[in-house]
Amino acid sequence: MNDGRPAATELLDAALGWLEGELLPGLEGAQRYRARIAANMLHIVRRELALGAAHARAERDDLAALAGEPATGDPTALSEALADRIDAGRLAPDDPALLAWLERSLRRTLAVDHPGWCDGD
Repeated sequence: MNDGRPAATELLDAALGWLEGELLPGLEGAQRYRARIAANMLHIVRRELALGAAHARAERDDLAALAGEPATGDPTALSEALADRIDAGRLAPDDPALLAWLERSLRRTLAVDHPGWCDGD
């Protein structure tokens, strides 16, 4: 819904444009390093806004399937149910479905925190 205000992503883009295009080129040393960290944090926030909801749904669905629970559950409770299944020996730690979920979960995290780390494999 557009109520005349810029969207969060537009605000982030504006801040990043100023930070990377105007501020960073004029900085050196520790100030440049800290400004680069700030820019990286804003990029992470932007990716989280773009991917977070879909990743959360996928993670919940994956956890529910592995835990044998409905996908409507709380992710923390689903994670605990999965841990209980593993602890009880009802799901082996080397189960292919569990290992596949771990890889998907890691890829989702890296897509936000460090995009490109999984490219090419």
